Amino acid sequence: MRHWLRPGGRLVCVDFLHDRFDRRAARWLAQVRGLLEAPGSYCPDSRLPADPDAAVDRIDWEWKQEHLVEQDLNTAADIEEPLRRMFRTEARSWHPYLYWDILARLDASNVEAEQATARLVAAWENSLLAARELPSVLLGFVGNRDDN
Repeated sequence: MRHWLRPGGRLVCVDFLHDRFDRRAARWLAQVRGLLEAPGSYCPDSRLPADPDAAVDRIDWEWKQEHLVEQDLNTAADIEEPLRRMFRTEARSWHPYLYWDILARLDASNVEAEQATARLVAAWENSLLAARELPSVLLGFVGNRDDN
């Protein structure tokens, strides 16, 4: 990308850093999913275990199966290091992403309820990111090609 930018050019990058997912993220997803499974608002392939620790283990296992085993994805370090080395950082930001995992499986039979739930879960994740109580797996990066 640096090669194609003119001197002073700007790179805007949004990237998925799957390996930043941790037990806090798994715990939060298990809580949200459990709350949605109880009234039948969630359409998973299988329900989470009733035991909270087992539910977190299941979420953690599912994440690893989907993002670490099935795909050959770069790590956060593989993505961030070249950005820092090749571009002068103008801005870095973290954005909600985990809520999409929930939204993809919501019961869509009541569109208004689905939309309200989607807004609530996205805002909840955003507030946890802002408080640094949850890791973000979605990086926003703006950098300049600085040839000085």
